[in-house]
Amino acid sequence: MGADLRVAFDAGQTLERKFPHNLEAERSVLGAILLDNEAFHPAIKVLQPADFFLDGHRRIFARMIKLSEMNHAIDLVTLNDALERAGELEAAGGSAYLSALVDGVPRISHVEHYARIVSQKALLRKLAGFGDRICQRAFDARLDPLEVLNQAAQELEFLSSQYRVEAWAERKLAFRTGAELAREAPAATEWIARPWLAAGSITELAGKVKLAGKTTFVTHLVAALLDGAPFLGQATSPMRVVYLTEQPPASFRVAMERARLVGRDDFVVLHRKDTVGDSWETVARSAVEECKRRDAKLLVVDTLGRFAGLRGDSENNAGDALLALEPLETAAGEGLGVLVIRHERKSGGLVGDAGRGSSAYAGVADVVLSLRRPYGNTRPTVRVIQAISRFDDVPDEVVVELLDGTFVSLGRAADVAAREAEDIILAAAPSSEQEAMIVDDLVEGASVRRSTAQRAVKGLLKTGKLARTCSGKRGNPFRYFIAEKLSAQTSTLYGQKETETLEADGSEEADL
Repeated sequence: MGADLRVAFDAGQTLERKFPHNLEAERSVLGAILLDNEAFHPAIKVLQPADFFLDGHRRIFARMIKLSEMNHAIDLVTLNDALERAGELEAAGGSAYLSALVDGVPRISHVEHYARIVSQKALLRKLAGFGDRICQRAFDARLDPLEVLNQAAQELEFLSSQYRVEAWAERKLAFRTGAELAREAPAATEWIARPWLAAGSITELAGKVKLAGKTTFVTHLVAALLDGAPFLGQATSPMRVVYLTEQPPASFRVAMERARLVGRDDFVVLHRKDTVGDSWETVARSAVEECKRRDAKLLVVDTLGRFAGLRGDSENNAGDALLALEPLETAAGEGLGVLVIRHERKSGGLVGDAGRGSSAYAGVADVVLSLRRPYGNTRPTVRVIQAISRFDDVPDEVVVELLDGTFVSLGRAADVAAREAEDIILAAAPSSEQEAMIVDDLVEGASVRRSTAQRAVKGLLKTGKLARTCSGKRGNPFRYFIAEKLSAQTSTLYGQKETETLEADGSEEADL
């Protein structure tokens, strides 16, 4: 709309107004960052590029954000070079203008104050634009008055929420002593589903798109919580749940049916299709209010990227990630348990780094989970949960399986792999000493690591299910067969020592 706004008072009168702005505050923010990169942190907490009035300032601040994300210094040389390579140097005012930004900058320690001035002016411009749009719609005879009012109400609610955020930031901060915190905070963690979900905290669950089974796992967790039934061997209490899903009703109903959630009054769902046109902040705030209205203890967001509208580079942008998480941090601060579901990047990675987009998501979460299929030819119902957490006693790895509509814990991945290797070995092992086989032949064709096979053989020997023969020395490795078929006589097979089991010989094996 340009720098001027024509605000209509009636059908025949208008008044020229300038869009609110403070160029001195904008220059002070940018200049302070160039003089001292520490000034960037208080500025980025308050501002986005779009908050600057001048297009050149918006370009400069956006490029500063890029430099910060790449861990580059933000100075005149790097900024000038970055803008030039992006073809934006002239649009940003040129090299001379960049140099002039650092001249006459007020105290750098006041940068957050200047940033808030810029932010408030940006909000006033949005309000001015809102008023202009309402006037234009009101004079459009083709529009239904109720439609105009509904659109106005939605926009005004969004703008007023932004102002509340600003007012919140300006309030007096409540510092507390350790003694005060001890009196206010509960001594014991209030678990929703131990050890993954706690009241007043955020848990992130990441997994491959349509492969990990995130929705299946979470809906079965929710079903247990609604009934207060144990989940993965841990007790829960009955509670209501609010669930935001990116899936359309048709496909999500299938997941609900599998988890026996259809027909439940204590399970509340909001589909993303019903939030089109609403800001993520509005959706999140409405979800929190719904939790309060229904006394729900858990809010599930599946997936955060879709609901927050993060696409392309914005998903990788730490600033956008933190803004998307802010409403959920507020929800957790009010005592809700929040479960955020994210897709895993194609390349995967360690838990905490595997989620698609910025690592800022995992940085905010109190518990970070990764749900994956285990290595090897395992059953399709088996998954591995890896975790990192701010809470104590959270296992770093658990294998779970969906059995008869319920997830059960199978233990650590190494233990599960060893048990499955035992089954493979016992199925392949011959029943006679004369046909005894080496370990490699027993697991040939199966996706079993050699170290896992060795652990499995040791376990089978210890329990007496497997027996061995030969010396176990170089060129004459141990050979194995089913122990139940052992002859009571001493073996002379291959001219070596007698057949033995680990139970008879308590020594550790040097070479399987």
